[in-house]
Amino acid sequence: MVIYKKIRIVVFIIASLVLLSSFTRAFAEDNKPYYLEQGVVSTATAEGFILNEHVKVFVLPDTKVFSSSEKELAQGALKGHRWVYVEGPVDSYGNVEAKSIYLMPRYIRLDERSEYPFIKTP
Repeated sequence: MVIYKKIRIVVFIIASLVLLSSFTRAFAEDNKPYYLEQGVVSTATAEGFILNEHVKVFVLPDTKVFSSSEKELAQGALKGHRWVYVEGPVDSYGNVEAKSIYLMPRYIRLDERSEYPFIKTP
């Protein structure tokens, strides 16, 4: 009777470890670095645009575009030489897959960021 109890405990522990390790692996694959930055759209490309002359930002079909007052806009509102704030994961090549893009009136200094609650400080 005691042996069966010990076997049950060992089986439970092994099953728990297997389940926990598979959950951790799935979480780690989804845990990409996230890009939070404001800058100027330097050049428009077919897939998106270049931000601050060196970061390639991909605009995907599910990318949301907002005004600085957080009103949703069409993706066509994105134009060159505009200040924007971009949020999105970074791919393995260092490019950003934009999830949200906010059209900004200008560069927003640290002391002004409280006026724009969507701006997160990295």
